[in-house]
Amino acid sequence: MSWFKKAYNISQVEPNSYYSVVSPIRFYEWRYTGVIPKGTKCSKRLPPSDIIAYNDEKLVVSIIANSDQLKPQEGNFILAEDIRSPVVLKIGQLQNPREILQRYGNLLDEFRRKFEDFKTTASTQEYLISRHDNPQLYRISSQDNDEVKIENFGSIRDISKNITELRKILSQQSQQKKGRAYEIADLRKVENIYTYIGNVGIPIDPTRFQLLIRKSNIKPQTARYISWRDCYFELNPEAKEMDNRINHFQSFSWAKAALSANHHIS
Repeated sequence: MSWFKKAYNISQVEPNSYYSVVSPIRFYEWRYTGVIPKGTKCSKRLPPSDIIAYNDEKLVVSIIANSDQLKPQEGNFILAEDIRSPVVLKIGQLQNPREILQRYGNLLDEFRRKFEDFKTTASTQEYLISRHDNPQLYRISSQDNDEVKIENFGSIRDISKNITELRKILSQQSQQKKGRAYEIADLRKVENIYTYIGNVGIPIDPTRFQLLIRKSNIKPQTARYISWRDCYFELNPEAKEMDNRINHFQSFSWAKAALSANHHIS
């Protein structure tokens, strides 16, 4: 089939056919259930080329709907109700279900590995810095298999002010003859913390944070017991996003059926 004939066939739709842009996962859901859900966006026109050209995760499909099943929206339409319709792939590279399941399995393995690494680190390092846009200092203690005690000492931005003040005090004290060696040692530890908070990739002895908290009299702003999983999410927003992706995949009927037949993946 020539490219012109193929393009012509893509652009021709039946009077009650409409284009819609979907992910491969949702495409298989529509095929599996035969149901296109209420709220689905559709159009008589092909989507803009940039949506198709720069997004490998999207497919253009056609569905069939009657006019009384549609509501106008911003020049296009949305389904006013769930409908039953065939789904025809028009544009896009569709992975087979096994490939999609394997991607899910890889994502799940990555999540589990990172979760176990986090638990190991939290069990040995005691003080951790969260990976938020506004990082927080946490202390992890009183651990068991089910839950953990976490204390939040506030943002690194605020703690930096305490460090700056403590550096001045220790620097002045280190100039005194009496007790000078101890104060110099403490000053070096505080300098280490100051360097660390600007680069979380640098390892640090947790006792240095103990020194900072003791010397600056910093108190935890909150303290509570939560599950290991919730602790992981609180300190790592990206982990929560990954978990949401996993849950999103598991919410599809075809995925549930496939996973039940592939127990080694779930």
